[in-house]
Parts: sequence; C-alpha cells; structure tokens
Amino acid sequence: MWEALMMLRLLTSLGSPLPIRSGAGARQKILSKQALKGAIRLSFAAYRLALPISSSSTENHDRKIA
Repeated sequence: MWEALMMLRLLTSLGSPLPIRSGAGARQKILSKQALKGAIRLSFAAYRLALPISSSSTENHDRKIA
C-alpha cells in the first residue's frame, strides 16, 4: 500500500505534459525516461531507508516491522 502511495505521489508531481488551456502557450517540461527512472529509484531508496531495523535481541522473528 505504501509503495502505491509513493508511486502515485511521484506521478502527480510530474504533472501533465499537455498545457492546461489551449491558449496558455507555456508547456510543462517533459522529463526524459532516464530522469524518471532515477526519480523512482531515489523514491524507493528513501522508503527502504525509512523502515525500522529490528534489534537482534528480539525472540519474535515473525513480527511485522511496518
């Protein structure tokens, strides 16, 4: 669920490549495929770093951490 929300947030931050109004004239910048892949990798790397690390002294290994 968290991954889906992060992906949705990333996609909405990119915006639409089409102008909002036909007479607006100012087009939004379209990101390259390479830049998009890098942004997705950074997003998921930040998510993985945010997960708590369980201590090695715990006996319950079936416990969910997130």
